[in-house]
Amino acid sequence: MNKIIPAILVLGLGLGQDSFAQTVLEVEGAYVIPGYNDVAIPGNSGTHFSLTEDLEAEETYAFRVRASYTFAEKHWVALLAAPLTMESHGTLDKDVNFNGKTYPAGTPLDATYRFDSYRLIYRYRIHKSEEWQFSFGAAAKVRDAAIKLEGGGISSEKTDTGI
Repeated sequence: MNKIIPAILVLGLGLGQDSFAQTVLEVEGAYVIPGYNDVAIPGNSGTHFSLTEDLEAEETYAFRVRASYTFAEKHWVALLAAPLTMESHGTLDKDVNFNGKTYPAGTPLDATYRFDSYRLIYRYRIHKSEEWQFSFGAAAKVRDAAIKLEGGGISSEKTDTGI
């Protein structure tokens, strides 16, 4: 089966979403079906392999939570957290150079792919009418990602955190 759909949302729950509410908590759940996920670390000299085609990727669950607060009628601020971790397992029929470590062909491998996302959002409402409203604002996003490969007593992890 061709697994090209990265995630299917299965649950959305909003608490206190009245249009006049001051505090809102939203929770979403997802059933994640791994799709295309090829890696080579480092990109110019690492062994190219797929976490979904060369290894067996596990389907998993994920969630995201957003808490927001409206104050003084025109200011809106929100925090969002969306963590995601996927696991893959198997063996490859070739040596794998990953992040400076070599895993011999036939070594049972465990791979972890993590992509956590966090956002801080602010909006200021300039205009509101029955037909429309206009706001401006800004958002800061931090992603905390990692790919880890373990097997045969060898372990290596490539992390990438950025704004």
